[in-house]
Order: sequence, then C-alpha cells, then structure tokens
Amino acid sequence: MSLVHSGSTASGFEWTAKRSLLFGYYGGVYIGRNTAVDTTGKLIGYGEIASDGQNRMIQEITFGDNFTLAKSAKWGALNLIFQYSYLQRNPWLVTGTAPTNANLSMGFFDLRYTLPGSAPTMGK
Repeated sequence: MSLVHSGSTASGFEWTAKRSLLFGYYGGVYIGRNTAVDTTGKLIGYGEIASDGQNRMIQEITFGDNFTLAKSAKWGALNLIFQYSYLQRNPWLVTGTAPTNANLSMGFFDLRYTLPGSAPTMGK
C-alpha cells in the first residue's frame, strides 16, 4: 500500500480602488499516478488504469469586481459583485470518443447586503 501523491495551490490578488475591490485568483490541483500489479497480474491503483474519470488535474481561474453601492455603520452595506470563472478538468484516462478534458465558463452576478455591526469577540 502507498499514498497517492498530490499537490495544490490557491493564490491570487485583491486590490482596493475607491469603492471597488478588484480580485483575481487561481486554484489548481494535480493528482499523481499510483499503480501496481496485484497477485493476479491485474493493474490496480489510481491513474491510467481501466477506469475512466480519475482526475489528473483540475484548475480554475476567477476574477471580478466587488463594488460598494452604499455603506453605513447604522444600516450596513450593499454591494454589487460581478465575477467570471473558467474551470478545466483533465482525467488520467480517456476511452472511446470521450473528450480529453472538460471545461466550463461561468459568470456570476450578486447583489449582497451585509448586516451592520462587527463580528462577535471570542471570550476568554
């Protein structure tokens, strides 16, 4: 028995310009192969064996703008958020006429109200 090795990252930036918070992030994960031959001579494990759908890599990039429409200590805040994301998935094995990867573009629109006040403090 052995572990399936993998690595991942989540990184990005945020920049405040007047009433806008501009942001961009990248996230990715890579899952390595871990195969062996069992006592019957059959290949077992993770990655490039007879099973479709085992992930090799998944990546996403997203960016957007969080714009503050109104903000007060008494009434809270109202924000308008626009966001775009692109997601890609690459499996270890593809058989037949299946595509070698899958990808998706997503757009989000959000009108968010934040209650006034601050987060509760932790007691000792």
